[in-house]
Amino acid sequence: MRKEKENRKQTNETEKSFNELKEITQALQEQKERTLTPTLKTAHKTEPKPPSNITDAKKSVLEPIGS
Repeated sequence: MRKEKENRKQTNETEKSFNELKEITQALQEQKERTLTPTLKTAHKTEPKPPSNITDAKKSVLEPIGS
């Protein structure tokens, strides 16, 4: 009887610890997602856009300076 009570207590403590760990893990994952999202959005906004007319861009680069 005493052993059964100790086992139940141990099981309850283990479940409590597991639930706490699960909550912490979930909170960390949510925090990670919140911190990564603005970074990805910022990186996307700052990407250089290619020139609208690529042939004009190539010509201007390849033309000699004195022309």
